[in-house]
Amino acid sequence: MRVCKIFDWCYGHYLELPYESKCSSQHGHNSRIEVELEGPVNKSGMIIDFHQLKNIINRVSFDHKNLNDLDYFKGKNPTAENIVLYLKEKIDKEIYKINKFGFKCKVRRIRVYETDTSFAEEVW
Repeated sequence: MRVCKIFDWCYGHYLELPYESKCSSQHGHNSRIEVELEGPVNKSGMIIDFHQLKNIINRVSFDHKNLNDLDYFKGKNPTAENIVLYLKEKIDKEIYKINKFGFKCKVRRIRVYETDTSFAEEVW
């Protein structure tokens, strides 16, 4: 079974690139984040409580932050692709903490929209 929750965040960043790009200047995005989890339905009838998922996402959120200031992005560009990997790492750690409640799910997919028409996604 799969469930998905969508979040809207604003963040700022800049990219260090070996070519001229407007992305090299500090700028912001109104981003949409989709987090899809997969796992068995537990005896409560869910793979995860949506409220628990929201709490997890709030703990790993970078809403209204400059991504270049986060330790994770020191030495790497905060691209949409790297944001996906950041979220996967952080969410995995948080899901492990709530396994005791019978939630045996895992991250199946993360999609990060940098704009309405551009996104990065990984499926595991």
